[in-house]
Amino acid sequence: MMKKYAKVFLILLLSAGVMLAAGFYIWSRFTYTPSDELLKAVDENRIQEQNQILFADPFDSKPSAGVILYPGAKVEPEAYAYIAQELADRGIAAAVPEMPFHFSIFGTGKADDVRRARPNVQNWYVGGHSLGGVAAANYAKENEESVKGVFFLASYPAESANLKKTGLDVLSIYGTNDGLTSPQDIENSKAYTPKDAIFKEIRGGNHAQFGLYGPQKGDMEANIPAIEQQNQIVRYLEEWISKDSIGEK
Repeated sequence: MMKKYAKVFLILLLSAGVMLAAGFYIWSRFTYTPSDELLKAVDENRIQEQNQILFADPFDSKPSAGVILYPGAKVEPEAYAYIAQELADRGIAAAVPEMPFHFSIFGTGKADDVRRARPNVQNWYVGGHSLGGVAAANYAKENEESVKGVFFLASYPAESANLKKTGLDVLSIYGTNDGLTSPQDIENSKAYTPKDAIFKEIRGGNHAQFGLYGPQKGDMEANIPAIEQQNQIVRYLEEWISKDSIGEK
């Protein structure tokens, strides 16, 4: 009798596991896709896809620096194509990898694929938006010798990826109207970043406008246009990388 109950319990447990996995897979398919504003602002000839990675390559065949941007949870890589395009136009190679189930935490090592695909890039900076930044910090902590710096877009490192004692350069960009990553979250994150980490505030910027995919549940309304916020992101990234490349702090 006990064996019969044990068998029934095991069947029920396996069935529940299958249903949960199926439910998660279906839920993960409902993603944030590129907005019409992005489609109008991006030159499709500047973006190419290679092995599920979006690349925007500078006209210079040997760029000195490259950016790897991990997407936020359930956000399509194309939603960051404007940032990638603008960085490439400034001589910085940019890549946005597609993540398993659209969650960067399941594809932390994707930066390795990017670096192998663009061996001509001398210095890599890895980072990401929201959960993508968390995953990027995990990668950087385990591969400090492979990247020069880490950047966070409405994001911060987890305690398990404490960057304080690393030699990595760190840039954190956040919005004052972010309903998902608050300025207080950013302030708290300073405990896990080096003393010389750079923090840049976008006044009126919200969470969703770190990409271009439209409104996001739980977010606050932005007080600035999305493209204006995107341009500030690009400017801060370019300034940070340029200063680092010539040895300034």
